[in-house]
This record gives sequence, C-alpha cells and structure tokens, in this order.
Amino acid sequence: MERRGGVPHSGTNEGEAERLRGVEAAGTTLTAHKMGRYRTGQSKKNSSEASIKSCRQKGRDASCRLRMKYFAYGSNMLRERLLKRVPGATVIGLASVRGRILRFQKKSSDGSAKCDLATTQCDDDQAWGVLFEIPDAQIAVLDDAEGLGKGYAREPIQVRREDGQVIESTAYLATPDAVAPNLQPYEWYRNLVVTGARQNNLPAAYIAALEATPAIPDPLPRRKTRLEALEVLAAAGRQT
Repeated sequence: MERRGGVPHSGTNEGEAERLRGVEAAGTTLTAHKMGRYRTGQSKKNSSEASIKSCRQKGRDASCRLRMKYFAYGSNMLRERLLKRVPGATVIGLASVRGRILRFQKKSSDGSAKCDLATTQCDDDQAWGVLFEIPDAQIAVLDDAEGLGKGYAREPIQVRREDGQVIESTAYLATPDAVAPNLQPYEWYRNLVVTGARQNNLPAAYIAALEATPAIPDPLPRRKTRLEALEVLAAAGRQT
C-alpha cells in the first residue's frame, strides 16, 4: 500500500482512495472540506434574536422557507451545536469539494485557532463537510454565530454530493487579516469538530486525522464558550 496526498491508497480500492484522498494532519493542518466565500454585512445580536423569535412564531410560512445552502466544515457539523444556534437548520447530507485543505488557523478573539479552508489549487485535495439548509429569516442568526465581519467572510462555493450532484452553497472562511497559522485550537473546540465528523459518518481516515490535530487546554475553564461547548457535547453523547 502506498500513500497519495496523505491518504492510504491501494490499487485494488481506487474508489475509496479517491474518497479519502487529501486527508492528512500536519501540525494543526488537515485536509478537509472545501467551501466558498461571499460577503455580507454583520448582523446585530438583537436582530438575530428577533429573527429566531419571528421564525418560531410563524413556523414554515413564506418568510421562513429553507433556502440558503450552507456548507459546514468545522464545529457546526455537529447538529446539536448548529441547531442551538440556528433552530431552523435542516440537514441535507454529506458533500465534498476539491482544491482546499482544512486548517485550524483562524485567529479567534479568545486567542485560539478556529477552522478555516485554505485553497491549494490542487484537485487531489478533497474536503468533506455537511450541507444544511438555512431559513432566510435565520441567515442573520448564522452570520452572528459564525462571527461574520470578525475574521470570517460569507462566500459562495460549489460542493458535490455523494451521488455526484453539484450544488451551489455558502460557507464562512477566514479573511486574510485573521489567518494565524501558528495558533492551536482549544481541546473543547477540536472535540466539537471531531464529534460532528463522527456523527455524520465522515471518512474514517479524516476523523482519525482530526483526532490527531494538536490542541491545548483552555486557560479559562469557566469561559462561557467552553461551557456551552461542553453542554452541546454532552447532548450529543460525548463526555469530555
């Protein structure tokens, strides 16, 4: 057996090798899910809360129809996390892109690294993620949760489903000024990503590479975002 693009490859299982090609962990770098970019204005917190309340009251009327295709490749792959943030989100299924690698390199306000998808210009690099639909009325809520305008940009990207269907979708990527390759994620954040990957049955080699990503303890155990993450992980059935 030989390795191509960091993924075990066997001539007798070319299909599986194609599916897993590009998955690797190098420091805090991992080949993963490809995404695209389009920018929008930053939403206010009160506007986000109003959007959630409005959509819950109206249910599935015209203002809350599921329209935006959202490609999650980091912590929002975990359904419990995304639904707590955007209650109207629904799962479409797995999708992948080529020519990008997952890196924990987006500088967070808490001093740690969050996920980003970097362009490699190499089609051998394949990235996997989870495709969701987001109600128009809750796009602002997702913008706020993702930190739009605070180091992330919302941009378009084509993703491919397992049946070969190509879908126009949206993803959040780090802006150039927010890229910090030398940072590492906190353990609780990495665990969110790993648990989301397991929950959605991503390739085994990809999950293993995520698990091998170096991470550091959060120096503030009572940090609000850490406690929220632990609550979500517990709800998803993982004890950390």
